[in-house]
Amino acid sequence: MKQRTAMLWLLLLCSLFTPLAFSQQETQPAVADNQSQRERLENRLAAINQQQSLLESIAERSPSSSEAVNGALRDRTNQERIDLITRQLGFARAVAGVEAQSDLYEEFAAPARAYLDDNLRISTAAWSQLEQAAVYPDVSLSAVEQTLANRVFFDNLETTDRLMALADDSLEAMEALEYDTTEARATYLEYLQERAIGLSVYLTLAQQQVADKRAAASTSPADADLVSQQTLAANRVNTIADSLRAVVNELESLDAETTDFREQLLVTSGAITADALNTQVLSDLLAVWSGQVLDYVINEGPDLLISAFVFLLVLIIAFRLSRIARRMMERGLTRSKLKLSELLRRMIVSTLGNLVLAIGILFALAQIGISLGPLLAGLGIAGFIIGFALQDSLSNFASGMMILFYRPYDVGDVVELNGVAGQVEQMSLVNTTINTFDNQRIIVPNTMIWGGIIKNVTAQEKRRVDMMFGIAYSDDIEMAENLLKEIVASHELVLADPEPIIRLHELGDSSVNFIVRPWTKTENYWAVYWDITRGVKLRFDQEGVSIPFPQRDVHFIPAANQPQALVPSQQSPNAATREELDRHGSQKPDQGSSAPAAETVDYPETQEASDTEAR
Repeated sequence: MKQRTAMLWLLLLCSLFTPLAFSQQETQPAVADNQSQRERLENRLAAINQQQSLLESIAERSPSSSEAVNGALRDRTNQERIDLITRQLGFARAVAGVEAQSDLYEEFAAPARAYLDDNLRISTAAWSQLEQAAVYPDVSLSAVEQTLANRVFFDNLETTDRLMALADDSLEAMEALEYDTTEARATYLEYLQERAIGLSVYLTLAQQQVADKRAAASTSPADADLVSQQTLAANRVNTIADSLRAVVNELESLDAETTDFREQLLVTSGAITADALNTQVLSDLLAVWSGQVLDYVINEGPDLLISAFVFLLVLIIAFRLSRIARRMMERGLTRSKLKLSELLRRMIVSTLGNLVLAIGILFALAQIGISLGPLLAGLGIAGFIIGFALQDSLSNFASGMMILFYRPYDVGDVVELNGVAGQVEQMSLVNTTINTFDNQRIIVPNTMIWGGIIKNVTAQEKRRVDMMFGIAYSDDIEMAENLLKEIVASHELVLADPEPIIRLHELGDSSVNFIVRPWTKTENYWAVYWDITRGVKLRFDQEGVSIPFPQRDVHFIPAANQPQALVPSQQSPNAATREELDRHGSQKPDQGSSAPAAETVDYPETQEASDTEAR
């Protein structure tokens, strides 16, 4: 209890002092925000000074006798340069962000501009050192040695590209600080042009090496080292072309002439730009392409023709084997004692044929040098994407598989599926095609079929024909029952087993109803129904047995000042004659009163089901 009381007092005190604390924070002057920005800028300056000291200490180290140590030292120096440029660039951008606060801006704008100048100086100096340290891989080296040389060379290119991007960002920051960048842009442009020329030379050399290695590899195709050197030379071409393209883009942003470099990139990679659409460039491009095509035809033509011939031969064999496999599987399933549905048989046959064909196509693609590993991986990814996009179709496919294994119906059956009645014409794993009795074709998705009620009319060999016939109450019941038995027994399509059922079923409003339920084969259902119905009508007419139908009595009520007279009127085969009706209507219930003559209204006969009630 004491602990709860102490907690309540503590919460009460917190609720009292919390608003006071917030009110004190809200009353702090705007100078605090100004002070925090000053502190952040001063912290950035301190970090820059620390980075400069670190860079100076690294530069004071004397070179080592080990080239590996010197290379690692150069890499560390370049990384620290990039970090220093990044810090100085971030400081300049932060100063540009406080331009609205004039005191801070005036105080820190001068060192920010100095740092940006320093960025350009560091970048250009680093470029020169990297150009001197960059050693193009010697073609006389082995594939393993060239791999290591490529890595060092590519690292130099990547570091130079990063310094170039930072120099460009520094120029943009100078403009944000209202600094005159004319001289800086001129220096930057000069170094960019020198770098573009150097990369152009490297690119030309790399292209020549690729051509030499390709020619050497064609004479010795079994030499794995030559093939590896050709791949390494091609990698050098792509990497140098990417660096040259980045430099050309920077030169175009400074409105410099880059047509020659664009032409070289066109010849190398075929990437067409708007600057290259001139007669000279296109003529050079066509000349290079025609030469490459001619060299390829001369060097690779025989092998290409042999590969194409083998490819076509394997495809033809695969198609033949696919057809043979289909026919053999079809014959095997036909002779088999397994009771498979038509859909399952066609699915097995189709799957086997497609599998043989797919294996043949893969072998054919391997003959023309297409790697099957990436192809199969791509097909797997494409299958996943297509399966995700076709969820509804896959749902129909799953329902089709359930129909396939449980076989609720088959091709040729008369069914009622999802309210659609007709004969099944075709089945697939996605949908079922039904021909209705009035010759309409309806395609029902398997999802709607499997999720609903399936009624298969022809699934059983025998069916019971349900019929009902009525006679008048005045007719002989025994005679009518015997007549029905004779008619059913005399029909050749009625089965003796199971035995037909003929019974007095109900006493209706205007008829005595018999049920007649013979059995027959499923395909003879309607023939039995129609024949027995016709035979009953003809036989009942011959034997004088009446078949009642709905009838109505009409009564006329006289005027209010006269006695009532009920005049029955019936429309039936056994109705009284008109003279009897007139005589009956002329009778007066009371003497001295005159009743109107009765009128008889005749209604047309209506043909309805035998179990319709008389009204």
